Amino acid sequence: MNTKIREILDFVRGFKGRPVVNAAIAFLQITVILVVGIYFYNANEKANDAAFNLKQHVLASEVAGNIEKYFGNLSGSLNALTRIPFIIDFEENKTREMLSIKYQNLKGQGINDISVMDAKGVIRYSVNARELEGKDFSWRKYYQTARDQKKGNHSIVQFIEFKGVGAGKKGILIAAPMFAPESSDNFYNSENGFHGVVIYTLTLDAMIRKFVIPHKSSENGYIF
Repeated sequence: MNTKIREILDFVRGFKGRPVVNAAIAFLQITVILVVGIYFYNANEKANDAAFNLKQHVLASEVAGNIEKYFGNLSGSLNALTRIPFIIDFEENKTREMLSIKYQNLKGQGINDISVMDAKGVIRYSVNARELEGKDFSWRKYYQTARDQKKGNHSIVQFIEFKGVGAGKKGILIAAPMFAPESSDNFYNSENGFHGVVIYTLTLDAMIRKFVIPHKSSENGYIF
């Protein structure tokens, strides 16, 4: 492109000194400068856009990896609770004490409640939403999914709207099915050993504060 520009400028220089052509020469020079300027401006914009999009992708991948690890850790913690004998047997005092200790350890991670549901879908114990205890949630999808699981380390993640603590807010629920040991009477009195569900809940606001807000793609903007 630079060669073409030189040819044009050399051509118009041959007319210097001719009064009628001087204005045309100036006009052509200005036009050439504008065309070159626009060309390099657009090229620079494309390069900036490509760099910005790449940075967005890297940051989004990093956040997604952190969220995946976060839910993996919560799932492991949740499944550990489902194997504690006194929780399986719904021993109230010990269960409430354990849930309270676990909540204190996890509230800094964004957890706002922990609860235990029996095999019929009724909430038996809740750390922060006692008003939900005794209520039937067997119609909820997470309960029905947990009930149909086989033994193993399973967890269900579902978006919810809170009915107890933080009522009306949007959140995330993580549930894990609880199975009675085959050696216990509870196993033979239940369907395929299914004995209930242990549940963690957290708000979407907590997730955003923990994983999204700290990451900026630029001085004035956040990642998408």
